[in-house]
Amino acid sequence: MSLELAPFAAKRPRPGRRLRDFLRGSAGERGIAATEFALILPVALTLFTGALVFGTINQINRKITLTARDVTDLVTQYSAISSSDMTLLLNSSAQVMAPFSNSNLTLIVSQVTINSAGVGTINWSVALTGNGYTVGSSVTPPSNIATLPQTTGQSTATVIWGHAAYAYTPSIGYALTGSFNLSDDVFLSPRLSNTINYPASASAP
Repeated sequence: MSLELAPFAAKRPRPGRRLRDFLRGSAGERGIAATEFALILPVALTLFTGALVFGTINQINRKITLTARDVTDLVTQYSAISSSDMTLLLNSSAQVMAPFSNSNLTLIVSQVTINSAGVGTINWSVALTGNGYTVGSSVTPPSNIATLPQTTGQSTATVIWGHAAYAYTPSIGYALTGSFNLSDDVFLSPRLSNTINYPASASAP
């Protein structure tokens, strides 16, 4: 009887082999997994690219606001400012924008006089690179700034206008997102005098 069962026992698969076969899966299961991966991969890459790009945009946008506010606030602490001092203040934007390149930054600081009708006139304007706004040109300040003459009871009001803009082109996903032009504007009143003389031969904060 033992001789009759011997061939049957020899053909029985070992338990370890059955476990390996179960874990390995069939060719059909592997094909389904590959198909699912191929379908999910584009969606996962799109989500990753979107998170990376818009996360960077949020950081740059915050840097732009800080740059416009910090440089404008520094300028308002002068009653008269020289060209060299102004250049120093504008160049300080590189520290605020870091680690992003300052080469894509547009930064313009201007003095604007607002009349009782809410219309502003550029007194002087200087830019980090290139030229500022045309002196004597008219601008329309935000509504809360345009009403300063009425609020202060004066015929005119003078403010320092800081404008910062940044052109951001994503390093990946550009074909999907395109480029982004981010900007912010800050209006602050001079602290030490009604107006700030620029350019002055010498100045001190």
